[in-house]
Amino acid sequence: MIGVCSVALLVYLFMAAGHAIFWDLSVYERAVRDLGLGLDPYRTDAGLPFVYHPLVLDGLFLLNRLVPLRLALVLVYALSLGWFCVEAGRWLRLHADEPTGAGVAAPQPAGLLCGASSFMAALVFGGVGVTSMLSGNLTTFMHFALIAAFLMAQRTHGPFARYAPIGLVLLLSIVKPYFLLYLLIPVLLTSDRRAELLRAAGALALFGVAWLFLAHADPQGYAAFMAALKYQSLGKSDLGYSFFATFMRVVHHAWLALGLHVVASVVFVMLAVALFMRRPASGRSTGAAFFLFYMVLTLANPRMKEYDFFPALVCFFIFLRTFSARAGAIIFVGLAISWIPLLLSGVRAAGVTFVTLSGASNTWQIVGLAAVALTLTLTTFRARRT
Repeated sequence: MIGVCSVALLVYLFMAAGHAIFWDLSVYERAVRDLGLGLDPYRTDAGLPFVYHPLVLDGLFLLNRLVPLRLALVLVYALSLGWFCVEAGRWLRLHADEPTGAGVAAPQPAGLLCGASSFMAALVFGGVGVTSMLSGNLTTFMHFALIAAFLMAQRTHGPFARYAPIGLVLLLSIVKPYFLLYLLIPVLLTSDRRAELLRAAGALALFGVAWLFLAHADPQGYAAFMAALKYQSLGKSDLGYSFFATFMRVVHHAWLALGLHVVASVVFVMLAVALFMRRPASGRSTGAAFFLFYMVLTLANPRMKEYDFFPALVCFFIFLRTFSARAGAIIFVGLAISWIPLLLSGVRAAGVTFVTLSGASNTWQIVGLAAVALTLTLTTFRARRT
């Protein structure tokens, strides 16, 4: 698996050769520079617009006064990815050789090999991982930090382990409000759902109050931020690879597409819950469930971009490799489907076009989500039979 992924990675990197890397860092630097010069950091006439909350902009501005922003963010990215690797490696070393949730020992690769192959597979799945890492978008590394925090909480005890991931979710939600979805992870993993629901509700209320206060404190900056976000999302149809984006291309009605997105998201959450609800809450099954739920809740994001999907795919492939004896075959099928756009681009370069597959709809979006749905479904059915 690693060998096949390495070849695919070389192909994607060859295609990306000559293009700039960490282009999103240039957007952050431009916004900070505009703020310092008294210009509008949310202007839309300078390439990609800056679409983060004014509080995030102020934080980046202060950070840039202490350390060059690009250097500071690259260091933060490295720490985030390193923390994720440490926590995921600890979990995999502890659980790779244990029996599956069904109570049957399955031949699994060694822990570190499992993690490496999962990361590599996600990296080349439709090219989303390569794009995420090369873009330098802050969100990718926010995800890795949050995953690491949840894994750390699983292996430790006490109030800090209970509340640290929730606190990090609230902090990251100022940058990307859809991170609030991950407040559901403790609710889905525990048997004491009442207590976790109360904590999640309290955290959500605290976030709402803080968001409204910040909007009232800087109404002009907030209005500019919302205008830039609306311009980028709806004006330029930059809705990512979510169910919502797919449905929008089909029904061309925002509210109907959002309703269908909610239905699809609920179905996936119910599938994931059904997979584990009757299993004992052992350390193994709870840990595997975390990786699955992180993927499913990411799919519920109505503006899921590459930098959201990539970390979630890493989680999902770890889940498959530690839970299903047929993980390698299933992942390979998903990878093969996700490479269809790459093959089509080669065919088009040779002068052959297929109108149906080369229209406005994003081919990768369709086949990639189909592969995820297929993989999750096959895994669920396999688990029910064991």
